[in-house]
Amino acid sequence: MSDLPSGEADGSTPDTPQSVRDALGALEDDDDVQLRTEFGDEGPRAGERYEFSGTVDRATTDALGASQALVDADDGERYRLAESYTTGQVRATRLTAGNEKEYVGVVTRLDGN
Repeated sequence: MSDLPSGEADGSTPDTPQSVRDALGALEDDDDVQLRTEFGDEGPRAGERYEFSGTVDRATTDALGASQALVDADDGERYRLAESYTTGQVRATRLTAGNEKEYVGVVTRLDGN
């Protein structure tokens, strides 16, 4: 995977920079984070971007090395960031009442401390 800032060559799906995958793997519980998610250049949500900040509730890495984190955002929402085994993308999902999930894009920037 290349370290592209906003998208793959075809523009249909944003790519996750290696720096984001590294940052996700380095997160620990109670870390503060800021991130941006993006949709690709195609589809009904083309070009949408979201930025938010929050605190990591739980950060894990599974036996195969894929990282994920649950983030309690400052906007009152809860998000799951998860690295895909197949694409290497880090995708963000908003978790709502009743365990419903809403995809909110591919993470293209992640800063934590």
